[in-house]
Amino acid sequence: IIQTLIILLMKKIPHKFRMIVFVFFMTIFIGLALSGLLLFRELGFVDGFLNIWMDRFLTMWLTVVPVVVVVIPLVNFMTNKVVASK
Repeated sequence: IIQTLIILLMKKIPHKFRMIVFVFFMTIFIGLALSGLLLFRELGFVDGFLNIWMDRFLTMWLTVVPVVVVVIPLVNFMTNKVVASK
């Protein structure tokens, strides 16, 4: 079983899914950082901090992913309007 998992992890995801993978990882890292920081500022390091943090992260992540998927094309469009071509 472990050998099968290692083989699956070693296979790369096809390039056509790059943006989906990028959004997945970026939203996880940003969501963890922001939810943790905001929780720490609100409550400090209290008992059960990790459980509260993970609950808030999950709520934030489930909200942020659809927003990012919708906003990326808009941001690309706006960026292309203000940045000169090569």
